[in-house]
Amino acid sequence: MPVVSHLNPLDKNALKLILTKPKNALTKQYIKLFEIDGIQLSFDKKAIDLIVDKALEYELGARGLRSICESVMLDAMYELPSQKNKQELIISGSYVKNKLNEVELNKLKVSDYFYLLYTYDDSYYIAILYLCVILIIKKKRAM
Repeated sequence: MPVVSHLNPLDKNALKLILTKPKNALTKQYIKLFEIDGIQLSFDKKAIDLIVDKALEYELGARGLRSICESVMLDAMYELPSQKNKQELIISGSYVKNKLNEVELNKLKVSDYFYLLYTYDDSYYIAILYLCVILIIKKKRAM
């Protein structure tokens, strides 16, 4: 028997915590990545707020945070290591705004596509969920 549940979307505080607090948070991953090249990276609170606001605006959730961060950090990840005089990078709110203006944000707005996909044929997804439940039950019985 399939089980269908609905989750509430994450709020701004939850997304901010996901972006900054866990041991493997995205901001901590980027800080370590830049440390390898000898560059001290830090994120301004305004920058974090802008990234979270974009994720909320486009209804991307926690997975969308990664896409937005990649859009913001991509140029710096490739350009800064080759610049020997650059030892520090502060990601500020204005930096995030500039980078997001350069990027075509329609590529990030995938939630509308997935919404249409999910509402197109619910019976298909219920069948997939049912198969997953059956596989889990069989796996538990095999143990």
